[in-house]
Amino acid sequence: RSRGLGGSEMCIRDRSGKVSAGVSSTSGNTSQMTANLQASVERRGPFLRLLSTYYGNFGESGGATNVRNQQLNFQADLFIRDRLFLIPATFEYYTDDFANIGLRIRPGAGLGYQVARGGDLEWKVTAVGQYQRVDLASVQPGEDPTIETIAITVATGAAWDITSDISFDVNYSVTVPTDRNAAPAQQAILT
Repeated sequence: RSRGLGGSEMCIRDRSGKVSAGVSSTSGNTSQMTANLQASVERRGPFLRLLSTYYGNFGESGGATNVRNQQLNFQADLFIRDRLFLIPATFEYYTDDFANIGLRIRPGAGLGYQVARGGDLEWKVTAVGQYQRVDLASVQPGEDPTIETIAITVATGAAWDITSDISFDVNYSVTVPTDRNAAPAQQAILT
């Protein structure tokens, strides 16, 4: 990193990664265990930012699986102005056995704005148009197991370095498909 005029920080080339894992277990009348894994890899250049993230949640209660979902995201941001960026490529892979989603993919492209960058706070807002394909894990006889539609996703994400050892990340997105058979989806992740 290098400092520019006025104390603002301009990222020349930066690579970073984060991994977090959690396990929770209870016993008594019922035995339950849940585990989650989050990982991200980011590469930044003067005009290009690449970000890949993974989220996995797994759980069981009384020896039976009751939570199993995974999500993998990729996004490329191409800065065309100081804070305005194009999103020439974004991709999401998602699976959730208990939400009846055998597979959901969302490739797309869009536009974003970096509200705050540098220092202790980073905050961005994005809007993306996507093709969405959902392969349902099970359907009634005669129903189509695949739903294809166009969707719009609006998202915001912020990272705040509270201290040198503590950071707070929040991401929220809402996806609205154009097909009435496909349900809107919201996601909020706090770390």
